[in-house]
Amino acid sequence: MIICTATFAQTRHKTDSLQNLLKTTQIKDKSAILNELAKSYINILPDTSMEYANTALDMAIKYDNKKQQAMALKNLGVSYYYKNSYDTSLEYNHKALKIFKKLNDKDGIVKVLNNIGLIYNNQGNYNKALEYYNKSLEISKKSGNKLMISKLMNNIGLIYKNLGNYEKAIEYYNNSLKIKQEIGDKKGIAATLNNIGIVYLKWGNYKKAIEYFNNSLKTKQEIGDKWEIATTLNNIGIVYGNQNNYKKSIEYFNNSLKIRQEIGDKQGIAQILNNIGLVYLKWGNYKKAIEYFNNSLKTKQEIGDKWGIATTLNNIGFVYEKWGNNKKAIKYFKKSLQIAQSLNLKEIIYENYQGLSEVYSAINEYKKSLEYYKLYTTVKDSVFNEKSRQQITKLEVRYETEKKDKQIQTLEYQNNIKTLKIKHHKKTHKIYTIALFLSIAAITIILILLRKKNQAYKFLVSKNLDILSKEQELKTLKRKITISDNIKNEIIEKLIQILDNEKVFRDIDLTINKLAKSISTNKDYLSQTIHTEFGKNYNDFINEYRIKEAMLLLSCPKKNSELSIAGIANESGFKSVPTFNSAFKKFTGITPSKFRAKANISNINKKEL
Repeated sequence: MIICTATFAQTRHKTDSLQNLLKTTQIKDKSAILNELAKSYINILPDTSMEYANTALDMAIKYDNKKQQAMALKNLGVSYYYKNSYDTSLEYNHKALKIFKKLNDKDGIVKVLNNIGLIYNNQGNYNKALEYYNKSLEISKKSGNKLMISKLMNNIGLIYKNLGNYEKAIEYYNNSLKIKQEIGDKKGIAATLNNIGIVYLKWGNYKKAIEYFNNSLKTKQEIGDKWEIATTLNNIGIVYGNQNNYKKSIEYFNNSLKIRQEIGDKQGIAQILNNIGLVYLKWGNYKKAIEYFNNSLKTKQEIGDKWGIATTLNNIGFVYEKWGNNKKAIKYFKKSLQIAQSLNLKEIIYENYQGLSEVYSAINEYKKSLEYYKLYTTVKDSVFNEKSRQQITKLEVRYETEKKDKQIQTLEYQNNIKTLKIKHHKKTHKIYTIALFLSIAAITIILILLRKKNQAYKFLVSKNLDILSKEQELKTLKRKITISDNIKNEIIEKLIQILDNEKVFRDIDLTINKLAKSISTNKDYLSQTIHTEFGKNYNDFINEYRIKEAMLLLSCPKKNSELSIAGIANESGFKSVPTFNSAFKKFTGITPSKFRAKANISNINKKEL
């Protein structure tokens, strides 16, 4: 859901009117006005909103006004949402939902269900978010609440965007857009066009992204919503920045900045200044980058945005490092690190550790450089593991949602078949004819797919052998490069030498301890080097060498005639055929036997390692 922040001037005008109304309203009816005041402040001053909501709740309880009790609880839930207190927000929303259900207030129910879905979405719990969005959508469809249906379609589209399922996201956004166009919701139309633009931006389709952002901008200009106009101008600036069209990017960022300054949006001003600094950094204009980063930093310090301060300090440190001013780079990296550690901002922490390690290395302070490098790798592993966990969760959710979609489609198909059978009982022979036709069509499709699969196997064999050949050329070039005295590079040099020249990976009893001993290091150093330099664990790293050896053996006519699959597995360093088959398919995409068959047919030239 795109949440639009009103300007302070608009909010002030509305709240002044409500305050005047509050003075003339009877005491027992004041809770409704107080709830409206809470709603007015909810997304710009959540603490003020909570004060009004709590007063409204006390008054509603005193006069037994159940609806206003539920409204106050809902407002408190949304206020805590804007304060990022998601658990407390859920608690208040569930309390509101309970009362709305007792009152059978459909409008209140769908809005709270939507709020709960939004909270779960922000927590990354996409299954739960979809569950509540769909509950709200089902009730909204029954009651014909088109505005709410369009909002929920938009929110579901946002989840699919977060899951990386861009086609599904576009589908839901377009459904939302269609309804908003039907009911003439211009503000909603502009927001959804902007959301579609964001999907195309993430998808890398910059032409489409610009098209939708421009359509969104045009609608926002018709409405006169300055805050939203500035947001879309910023998005267009990001697209041009990604296309390395720096002049256009800065032009749009400056247009956005001008509006942010007009409406007094300091958070937005700081963000745009930072974005312009990043463009100048990418452009190589370090003086301008520093100027804009410093202006962004000043604004963030005024509003107390600690996360933003830490980020911008890190950016300034990075610019000074690029500029060769190592003393200032260290100063800003350390300032950023201090704030990031106090807030436990792991990504910024490891970026600072990395920067400090590189700067100390540049000024020949290798001891400090190594200390920060070790800290960097430790935090990086933690961040990588967290990102991996989040990615796995996203994939699991995407799998489950797609599975449910397919189940729904299957059920709909089955229901349609039953209906057809009832309606056309006397025409059963036609159904059998259709079934026969479908069977023939299915068999034809299967045959086509098998043929394509066979072609794909040939392609995989060709590409894998081509990659192997290119890697050998690369290894030859790498041997000519002078290796530094650095411990890590020394390990890599010895490791590549013993694997490429002595082929120790063919030893079926090769362990990490044994390999480490053979290159005069320990298993911890070896494991860390393999992980940081090759992005693999020990088993995958060694198995990759073994599979490459196996591919050469399988594609060699002489070896093919002499050795069985088991013999090739053993020759390559694998203890068992199942382990060999599994590793081979993981690395190449096909089994050894299919690789051998296709390699013989394709008649590809082979080189020895």
